[in-house]
Amino acid sequence: MTDASTKPRAGATAPGTGRAARELAWGPSLLMAAALVALLSLTWLLSGDLVAHADPFAVAAGRAGTSCVGLSLLAAARRTTRRPALEVVRSRPRAVAALGALGVFGYSMASVWAIGLIGAATTNVVLALLPCVTFVLGLWLFRERPGMTALVGTCVAAAAAVAYGLLDRGSGFGVRGGVTPTRALVGVLAAVAAMVSMALYAHFYGKLAPDVSSVVALPSVFAAGALMLLLPALARNSFGHLTLVQWGQILLLGCGVYVPAYVIQHELFLRRGALFTTSVSLAVPFTVRFCTWGLGKAARPSLLATALLLTCCVGVFLTMARSGTRAPRS
Repeated sequence: MTDASTKPRAGATAPGTGRAARELAWGPSLLMAAALVALLSLTWLLSGDLVAHADPFAVAAGRAGTSCVGLSLLAAARRTTRRPALEVVRSRPRAVAALGALGVFGYSMASVWAIGLIGAATTNVVLALLPCVTFVLGLWLFRERPGMTALVGTCVAAAAAVAYGLLDRGSGFGVRGGVTPTRALVGVLAAVAAMVSMALYAHFYGKLAPDVSSVVALPSVFAAGALMLLLPALARNSFGHLTLVQWGQILLLGCGVYVPAYVIQHELFLRRGALFTTSVSLAVPFTVRFCTWGLGKAARPSLLATALLLTCCVGVFLTMARSGTRAPRS
């Protein structure tokens, strides 16, 4: 995924200076983590009705496409990011294609397939194990050593999220009624595939542009993934079933919510690593649960849900405290 050439890329900072300075300060990282949780929770709240009434393939492709447009406009808005964004495409086309296939196409296709087979509840329970898979892959493939405290924190946070998904609804796994064992197995495997795709993507993203702003790197990655998603959506004639209101919702979500969420998420990948970022995202289901209660759309969270939320927060804190900073790359 990396080039053999040592020639500095456009928009890159000197090794050990810009990025290292960013990593030493925890304050901005914590603020970005809070903003990421808020934005991702907002996507859940705003997209629930859209996903329930629109073709999921159209939603996935439309979200990726509108996010790509928004990210491209953001990069083109400044001269300092316009040319480096084009340079990423020219200098690393294979890396861009691989990241688009993993983090945009692979994750979206597998998760949409899983939701269609076994429902969103079970899919989200499986995806709650993402930090654990991220930890294992980092240890196995990338020789990362976050430490025992980070491992314990990751397992505690993931276990709390899984328990919340299983118990708070009071319906076990939440697999749709009438689903055959084979269908359930395929759905769970699809959710696992989505989880592994995102974990690999989170690790490999830093290989593409470790010293380049996310605003510079993301347009090309999402363009590649959006093109891949466009093919199955067109083959299914998914877009033909969308109304003007649904197109407006997709545009609002893609450009207005997902663009800042993706920029912050990928900046955290660079600042604090994959394990930290995926662990922080575990707070999203709990935030959504309490927001729906505050909006009067759901009953008051049970004591069990509150206890699991606090347990998840403790686990995330342990992971944050010991994940440390990522070593600057030369």
